[in-house]
Amino acid sequence: METSYETVLTYRGRCDVKSICHIRIYEQSGRTPVVIAGELADNTGTFVANGVEIIAHVVKETFLRDRPEFQLVEHDPGPHAPAFKTVVFTHKVGRVDPLHARATARPAGSSSMT
Repeated sequence: METSYETVLTYRGRCDVKSICHIRIYEQSGRTPVVIAGELADNTGTFVANGVEIIAHVVKETFLRDRPEFQLVEHDPGPHAPAFKTVVFTHKVGRVDPLHARATARPAGSSSMT
């Protein structure tokens, strides 16, 4: 997969607080895009884990409007070791609940997304 976008995303987090995160989007023809939303040390707003459904909506509307779905991975660099979690959204009448599952971290350059 190739990186199609890499940016610092500014979004309105919980309680309408200005928030930022690092976004990297990988795409390949015929495959579901993969979005990695990373926490930034200088984010003084909503943490990625707490605003993941907002981030997903902004990413969909801004970068992936023409794609029916995408895979979202939350990245937290953490103070000691980075953590990656896949995010799965369940839909209930009137609300969307994100579920987090630990993903396996792979070294840069790994063929896991190809």
